[in-house]
Amino acid sequence: MKKLLAIVLALIMATSVFVGCNKTNAPNSSDSSNSDKNKSEYSEGLKMFLDGDHYVVAGRGRCRDEKIVIPSHYDGIPVTTIYEEAFLDDKTLTSLTIPETVTTIQNNAIRGCSNLAEINLPDSLTELGSGLFWGCNSLPFIEYNEVYYF
Repeated sequence: MKKLLAIVLALIMATSVFVGCNKTNAPNSSDSSNSDKNKSEYSEGLKMFLDGDHYVVAGRGRCRDEKIVIPSHYDGIPVTTIYEEAFLDDKTLTSLTIPETVTTIQNNAIRGCSNLAEINLPDSLTELGSGLFWGCNSLPFIEYNEVYYF
């Protein structure tokens, strides 16, 4: 039983990255200088995994922030996707800031986040999954690419 538990834990650790918790300053990987003007705040503790040449946000992980800021890069690699059901039914999420590096928000990624009152949809988005805003009753009217969400 202990061996099985150790194997399961090793697999979980090998396939996901926990970025820490709370907000932190991370260097902007588009400019490797460490000056303060090239740093941005992001929420730590988000569950992420590497998918080829980019990172995917898979969920809240250990992060307990009500206002989540997704990093544009992690370990110098861009964060481009919010995985399906990443924040499904997350009642503590009130604000979600998404960087310009994100191009895809998959199905139901924020579905049921009834207290989510603020979200930015960057111009970089090329794919919005289905069911995305269902149950997000605190969000105001949203327009994105001439599509209206209520």
